Amino acid sequence: MRYHYLDTLRAGLMLYGVFLHGALPYTTQGGWLLADAGRHPVFDLIVYANNQFRMPAFFLIGGFFSWSALRSKGAGSHVRERLIRIAIPLVVTALVINLSQSWILSTLGVVRFPAHYVGGGWNAHLWFLVDLLIYCLAVAAVWPVVQHWNLRGWLRLDGWRVYLLPLFSMACLKLGYCLVPSRRMGGIDLWEVFQYAPFFLAGMVWARSLACGHSLVGLANLCVLLGLGVVGELSDSLPHVADVYASAALRWSTAFLCIVAFQRFANFESKLVKTISASSYTVYLFHHIIVVLVAGALLSVTLPPALKFLIVVASAFAGGFLIHSYAIRRVRFLEFLFNGKYPGRGRLDGRQGRKDKCRPISAQPAFVPARGNVQ
Repeated sequence: MRYHYLDTLRAGLMLYGVFLHGALPYTTQGGWLLADAGRHPVFDLIVYANNQFRMPAFFLIGGFFSWSALRSKGAGSHVRERLIRIAIPLVVTALVINLSQSWILSTLGVVRFPAHYVGGGWNAHLWFLVDLLIYCLAVAAVWPVVQHWNLRGWLRLDGWRVYLLPLFSMACLKLGYCLVPSRRMGGIDLWEVFQYAPFFLAGMVWARSLACGHSLVGLANLCVLLGLGVVGELSDSLPHVADVYASAALRWSTAFLCIVAFQRFANFESKLVKTISASSYTVYLFHHIIVVLVAGALLSVTLPPALKFLIVVASAFAGGFLIHSYAIRRVRFLEFLFNGKYPGRGRLDGRQGRKDKCRPISAQPAFVPARGNVQ
């Protein structure tokens, strides 16, 4: 069973990155690779929204599909599939596109080559793929053991448990601070790995809860959690712990509400949505260098920042879609390198995962609003 709305949401979250990077040169705070003279606070909102819901929702979906794949195919097949689907496009993009991008930025006098590339430019906009690969490999390594644990009684996402999720985020981030005193290693933000790990793990719990027939986070609880987050954002007098909890609550609630909205309004299949979803990976991989090229060319041009933003975003979408339509999709070798697909791959099925007493996940709707607190 395909969850059409999750496929659509995943593609939408990927493509939101085009708007994000297109807005960065025009934020009031600056600090990105390129900083235009024309700036506006509205672009700060695009960046703020990205930090609140986009990445948490993305890793929730990543965990959901990882658990489903582990249960149906086993750890070995899951690892092989993730290496092909994530690692190969990541490495090829880092060696071809991001290397070229670092050199272009050095010619503009923005960075020093190759120091910028080695220090983190190699993964640039692909950092979340690195994190996702780390999570997939980690859970696959422990899967042969944890799949035999009987956790059906308490490992759920319903009722009062939703209010524990921000505490889980706080604990994981604190653990990262304690275990990893140096934040970056080889361009990888290790604190960020700990920051988003709870969302990936919650996605796995979400998938398992559905398979076991449990109700999930109800709208009432999500709205309460959202309210706590909004109060924290608007208040300047909260204690530090309460402020951190409220910030995490805002991320959890907006991510889940985003999923609920797509399940309600985008749970269908259409030719247009399928085309957009199929091209979203390519568009994302190639958009960053297009943004750098177009935004860099517009630095000396006198235009309103909103118009520059539209030009940059339109160029990135058009360029990425054309590359996908006339190169990646038509040349099988390129499709393998940049999309992790090749003809005749089919499903990399290994041994079947453990058959527990839960109902097949395909028999469940992908999101079940809870009616009250299900214990």
